[in-house]
Amino acid sequence: MLALITGGTNGIGADTAKRLAARGDQVIFTGRNEDRGRRLLDSLPGTGHVFAPLEAGDEAAWRDALERSVGDRPLDVLILNAGGGSSVAGAADPIELLDSVSLERMFELTLKDVVIGLRLSLPYLYRASAPKVIVTSSIAGLVPNYRDPIYSALKTGAVALVRAIAPALAERGVIITAVCPGSTLTGMTPAHFVEERLDGTLISKRTGSPIQPPERVSELYAQLIESSEPGDVWVVDARTPVRVVESPELWPGKVTV
Repeated sequence: MLALITGGTNGIGADTAKRLAARGDQVIFTGRNEDRGRRLLDSLPGTGHVFAPLEAGDEAAWRDALERSVGDRPLDVLILNAGGGSSVAGAADPIELLDSVSLERMFELTLKDVVIGLRLSLPYLYRASAPKVIVTSSIAGLVPNYRDPIYSALKTGAVALVRAIAPALAERGVIITAVCPGSTLTGMTPAHFVEERLDGTLISKRTGSPIQPPERVSELYAQLIESSEPGDVWVVDARTPVRVVESPELWPGKVTV
């Protein structure tokens, strides 16, 4: 099985790469930090893995990465995981967070890259017998993140994209799902924001909420690769069991306008 993981050099992406490589899959993972990418590549068990440096939202770079790394092979799994937090997240006044610089940067990372990566990967996914796509959204895509409204808005867009495009992809044999992690220990989590309790659990110093390890999310990804339903949106959070969130239906039947 061949899997491509964006944002694969740390956190959820890196742990997913390790998990899939350990079970015998070939992994292509992308990221901006080449040193970290090379170190992860050297540590992965098995052979045939590839680190492809990639700037999120860059269409030409996406085309080149797919042509070089996937080539004529079928792509069985696409995990669109690249992301980041707003550079001004945490301001006392949420109005201060509504700036165009943060919007453009976050759009490149969290939504444009998902759209470009999905569209350009489809010819490679169509070659596979049972292709799967997983989009990493966030719990902030389901409930408001008052500390970072731009991030919350764009992650909500990622969830909506998955739900909206799932039927068309399913007709072509591709199953797409979204995963909304709660607070997770990743490169987006500064170490000075994390407190380790005596029992080993991690707590956010800012919010007091528990922080889950990336392994909890990557375990779900491995399960979804084996079995998933089109358009499902999953929540994986330290405070609750892993579960599917039902899509709200305002009108019976399929909406066509």
